[in-house]
Amino acid sequence: IIDQHTAHERINYELKRKALEDRSFGTQNLLSPLILDYSAEEVQAIVQHSRELEAAGFQIDELGKGQLALRMVPDFLDPGAEIETIMHVIQRISEGESMVRVYDEYAAMKACKASIKRNDVVHGSVLAEILRQLSECDDPSRCPHGRPTMVRMTRMELDRMFHRI
Repeated sequence: IIDQHTAHERINYELKRKALEDRSFGTQNLLSPLILDYSAEEVQAIVQHSRELEAAGFQIDELGKGQLALRMVPDFLDPGAEIETIMHVIQRISEGESMVRVYDEYAAMKACKASIKRNDVVHGSVLAEILRQLSECDDPSRCPHGRPTMVRMTRMELDRMFHRI
């Protein structure tokens, strides 16, 4: 039995992780920079991770005491989510989290939101494509949050459930 949401989520997660790893995404210059205020410790963490942030598609310039200008973002961000996303990234790296882990969290969240929902009616050809793509995943058995994408039931278990034996 396949859980269509977790199966689709696994596929989307691996595609998003690969795009992040390969840097196969573009960047978007903001029309006007977003000015961000941070503590001295947070600014230090940002400066320490500036190369990783740039590799992730963010351009951040230090303006002065606790102020930063966000000038460029990766194009996979939802419009209007720039401040929320960079604040989350900065908070996580300030807490000592690695950029790889932050990427994983972001990819998992985006994959979940982009996936077929539990009660969505899906055409058979779409499900066949999901099964094909799932079979090509590095870890097809679980979604990025750890839930199973499929469970195996024997004929005997089904017969028991329907009181056939």
